[in-house]
Amino acid sequence: MLKALTAVLVILVVCAFGSAHARLIVHSGGLVYDTDLNITWYVNPNYDTHVYGDYAAWAAGLNVGGVTGWRLPTTPGTTTGITNEGEMGHLFYDELKNPVVLDGVGQPTGRFDNKGPFTNLHMGFYTSTTHNGYLYYYFSFDDGQQSLADINYWYFWIHGLAVHDGKIGSPPVSPAVLGLLLFE
Repeated sequence: MLKALTAVLVILVVCAFGSAHARLIVHSGGLVYDTDLNITWYVNPNYDTHVYGDYAAWAAGLNVGGVTGWRLPTTPGTTTGITNEGEMGHLFYDELKNPVVLDGVGQPTGRFDNKGPFTNLHMGFYTSTTHNGYLYYYFSFDDGQQSLADINYWYFWIHGLAVHDGKIGSPPVSPAVLGLLLFE
């Protein structure tokens, strides 16, 4: 009985202090749920190609654990430079809390200090947002800036990252809950 009460107390403490304010929830299968935007990130980017259309097709054809309907992230498409607009800017600055610092010539730039569960992100990632029909916005995780790229060119530093609307998957069982199950 004492072990069961201890397990319940641990669960209450974890709920009260551990994840009550969590905004990124790691799920199994390479999925991370963003509670603010109600989207799920697939943390395994596509680095295999360098052409915008290939990345858009990759995301649209992605099947993760039987779930289809993936897409490239969106952005309002109104800003270049440092911005937390759009899904990637929100992830970089608001969720992961990466800082804005001054570069060597005094210009503001983002710094990818806090990677969270996104340890394999580097370089830039296309969004699905167009500008003038032939330019696409992309977000650079190297410097935290949003820029434009011509889809008719091949870029070795811009890749594909997939996102899905809503919550996909479920978080792994926490040690506290697992302990409670073992004590029953």
